[in-house]
Amino acid sequence: MGGPTYNALTHNCQHFGAEIIKILKAERIGEFFKLRTREKLILPNCIINAFWENEELSMANTLGRIPIFCFFYDVGYLIGESFKK
Repeated sequence: MGGPTYNALTHNCQHFGAEIIKILKAERIGEFFKLRTREKLILPNCIINAFWENEELSMANTLGRIPIFCFFYDVGYLIGESFKK
């Protein structure tokens, strides 16, 4: 079996989680979880990058990566969602 290997001596549990996400080709459900300010608050960078590689491009993923603009995009998205309810 020639699959990916994980080295527990040089990587921590965050890297393990990122590898699992890559192997399973996991994706986040919904744009809310892709908002940059939210994902940076709850996920480490290696896991964010693993999701980014698996997911198709979206407004939240793309615009959320532009410095300074991402904050305004995220706030606008949250305001828009609060009016939908």
